[in-house]
Amino acid sequence: MSEVNETYRRERESIEAEQKEAEEKAEKEYKAAVSKYESDYSQAVAAQQRAYKKEVELWEQRKAEYDRNYDAAVSQKEQLQVKIRQLEEERNNLTGLFTGRRRRELEDNIVLLKEKLHAIVIPEDPGEKPATPPILEKEKAPQREDFEPAYNHKAADLRDKIKCCLSPAYREKWEETEKLKAKKSGDEIMLGSWYGQGKNQEPITWKVLSKENNRLLVISKYVLDCQPYNSSFSEESWETCSLRKWLNGSYLKTAFNAEEQKMIPTVTVSTEKNPEYNTSPGNSTQDQIFLLSIPEVNKYFTSDTERQCKSTAYAKAQGCVDFGNGNCSWWLRSPGDYDIRAAFVDGADGSVYDDGNRVDFTLGVRPAFWINLESDLF
Repeated sequence: MSEVNETYRRERESIEAEQKEAEEKAEKEYKAAVSKYESDYSQAVAAQQRAYKKEVELWEQRKAEYDRNYDAAVSQKEQLQVKIRQLEEERNNLTGLFTGRRRRELEDNIVLLKEKLHAIVIPEDPGEKPATPPILEKEKAPQREDFEPAYNHKAADLRDKIKCCLSPAYREKWEETEKLKAKKSGDEIMLGSWYGQGKNQEPITWKVLSKENNRLLVISKYVLDCQPYNSSFSEESWETCSLRKWLNGSYLKTAFNAEEQKMIPTVTVSTEKNPEYNTSPGNSTQDQIFLLSIPEVNKYFTSDTERQCKSTAYAKAQGCVDFGNGNCSWWLRSPGDYDIRAAFVDGADGSVYDDGNRVDFTLGVRPAFWINLESDLF
């Protein structure tokens, strides 16, 4: 980039300022859309709750009326039935020549009482209390990529001008970095090398999980190695485990050259509790390479199928178990149900095992890290 003349430098700074303004506007619009989305959902939930509350109130009124009137109606009906049986019995027992008038009186009374009996209405049981309505499903939330600024043709024109000013050696590297900066979630990139299908190191394929603030979060497309979470069976956290030391030591230095390492910033790796167990996650760490946590793996992989991952031949040779579909289990950094266990993704179906596996057990490793697109290398 040192070969780009001063004119192009000033033009680039002007375009970058325009781009920054556009990105800030897009971010503002995205946050407003998210706020409206959450507000609309809250209002819908509130309306559902109000409707349910009204339904319950109506049911309670009918239930109270039923409780008040049911016993009285049943008692009145039973009394009339007893009286009718008494009159019918008296009528049936009448004998002699001078009983006709009394018989007619009894029959008239019986008819009158039966009419009253039929007029009694037993209140209808209102049934069970209305069930609590199911939780409203959220519609698809606004996506950050939908608010990306429009394509900047000025920036594209300037890139072409800059490209012409570069020597062939710089031009090739410049084109590679420009392609990298254009990557988005779901794309794949090649960076570094590790043992794959043979004895020699091969380029590593990484999957982009997120693009935020001129940084890319990536994870290896394949399980690259098989390691224990910790070299011994003991109470460990991500902060103290041997796998963290290996990733940020031997692995980092072997997989990436000096220039590539400059692209990988040291970041704060937060401690997140296991959502199912109250296991201590330890302290936050400062790392270049890390593993995903349970919340992160559920955020960036939305289904068990997406979490399923095949391993390299090298990882299998190191001990990764193939579940018959080419997939194998891989570690997460979150603790399991006890400090002697760590969470992992199951190779059989891609589900997250919150209770975890023993820390000294060997499982697959999928390294993750951020790429700084504002690195001096670019």
